[in-house]
This record gives sequence, structure tokens and C-alpha cells, in this order.
Amino acid sequence: MNSLPLLMGTADGLFICERDGSQWYKTLEGEIVTSVIAREGVILAGTETGVYRSDDLGRSWFACNQGLPHLQIVWLAFHPDVSDLELV
Repeated sequence: MNSLPLLMGTADGLFICERDGSQWYKTLEGEIVTSVIAREGVILAGTETGVYRSDDLGRSWFACNQGLPHLQIVWLAFHPDVSDLELV
């Protein structure tokens, strides 16, 4: 069974809902979230100001933008065959 939460990126942050649908909560307030992906407990959010990563299902976030030539993120994807490779 998939234990990842439901995720919805908006022009004012990221909304996360537990799988039981009981409650939505807002995180990354003020960020324009253009893309969001999740796998194995990791959530990546692409925004107008770069990529943010959460390893605890959205409770805390850190920017991971080192080496990116542009911070306006359009899409994100996990590599289908390499579990620790993300594409920006």
C-alpha cells in the first residue's frame, strides 16, 4: 500500500493531505510550487526560487540548489531506474 501523502502545489505553497484524507496542511508558504514529486518518503518541490527537499514527509524542508544554473523550476522527475537520481 502507498503510504505517501497526497500533494498539491499552488501559487501560495504546498498542501499535504494524509492518505486517510482527514486533514490538509500547508507548508512552503509563500512559495509558488510549480512541480512536486515524492518517492520512498522523500518529497521534492520545484518552485520559482529553486528546489526544496523534505525527508520527513513535509515537516521540514531544505533548499538543494547548488549547481543549478536557473532557479525557476518548471518540472521535476525521478529517474525510473536509479532510485537516488532526480531530474530537474
